[in-house]
Amino acid sequence: MSRYSGATIRYFRHFEDLEDAFRRRIATLLPRRHAGTALFWKDFQRLLHTIPAAPAGRPEHYITSDPRDCLAFGTPRQVLRAALITRAPLQPEAPLSLEGVARRYDLERQLNQPVRSLSGGETVRLALAKAFIGADRAGRLTVASPFSWLSLNNRRHFHDLAAHCRRHGNAFDVFALEGEDAIEADVVDNLPPGPDFGIRFRRAQVVLGSVFDHLQGRPRTASIEDGEHRLCSPCLLQGDNGQGKSLVAKALAGAMPREGEAVLETAGRAGRVRLLLQDFVNQTMMRRFDQMTRGIDARGRERVGRFYNAIRDDMTAGGPLAPDEVRSFEAGCTAPTPATLVELKVLLAALRLASAPAALVMDEPDWGLRRACALAFVGGVIRSAHGAGIPVLLISHKRWWRRWAGSNLQIDKTYTGSGEAEPALFQVRIRRTAFEK
Repeated sequence: MSRYSGATIRYFRHFEDLEDAFRRRIATLLPRRHAGTALFWKDFQRLLHTIPAAPAGRPEHYITSDPRDCLAFGTPRQVLRAALITRAPLQPEAPLSLEGVARRYDLERQLNQPVRSLSGGETVRLALAKAFIGADRAGRLTVASPFSWLSLNNRRHFHDLAAHCRRHGNAFDVFALEGEDAIEADVVDNLPPGPDFGIRFRRAQVVLGSVFDHLQGRPRTASIEDGEHRLCSPCLLQGDNGQGKSLVAKALAGAMPREGEAVLETAGRAGRVRLLLQDFVNQTMMRRFDQMTRGIDARGRERVGRFYNAIRDDMTAGGPLAPDEVRSFEAGCTAPTPATLVELKVLLAALRLASAPAALVMDEPDWGLRRACALAFVGGVIRSAHGAGIPVLLISHKRWWRRWAGSNLQIDKTYTGSGEAEPALFQVRIRRTAFEK
């Protein structure tokens, strides 16, 4: 346990330990989603029958490891307005304006954007802004894993909220994974050379949010600047929170409705780009380990198992992980106990690689992993991908991965209009960069 900017930080080795401690803190009000549907519905049924009583005294506020769990409304404006309505009758002598809070947390441009289309960093900033509004009536704020989401530049918002809580005499507790808040990471430069590849954008526009967000109005879109880049794997896509890194990856993978060209070309590979998203728990759709391999024929299953065991062996061969922290593919398929988050991440990576994609994109791959485990996981996936001739794009706001990068792209965005009168809300720019490793 340590102190950081006035917050008390408690560190955990495993995601499951952090989540268990956090759920105890919030009286188990949030069902577990990382351990399969059976546990989720068990937790949900318990909630229906034994809703815990509200604590006496000042209320407690929380920000979960996935900040979307704290945001019940469709846009940031609605989230902040609801927080202000809840607060206003209790503190009329301390008025706050919605626009002022949005400005404080750099959310002015996103106020009318669908929450589901916000980046991870923008989402956690919105959760911090909501907590800021309610801080003067709360007794304690507990935050889970904020440093997985916030870029180094945007940690100032964390410090701002911590200072605000101190002024109001509130406890500010943080539950974090070991090394999650580290600025640098000691990595060994031992990755094999990766394949070359190219990306090309021509008149590319991506629809923000889902079809449900646009039933009452014109869809909001973002454009990607025209350009062509020759790259070497692993390619590191860097940029501050909310600059469009994940949007670029989803456009290349065809994972969002779009127009125009967004193409990745690799010599000798014709498959599609596959994604490992930061929103990992939703990507697994709460399936168990064995459920994620159902429907695959014997040959495909054998290929998945080879990739899985190769990544696992790489992670546990003299590294920071013990063999029992990541079960073998065969044990994972037959074990009666739920798979851990790291085992599911390895399996999802193996499933993507076994499909022989044109490239694999890893979006903020350290989420849910302590630093040493994240380094071992990413290194294992990259080595397995390169061994199969598959290039890797690594999306991160952290500096941890610079020594491994074969090429670098800097992603940022410029706002072009309101999204109503203009054809695009913002444009994403992509620049080839170099930096000292």
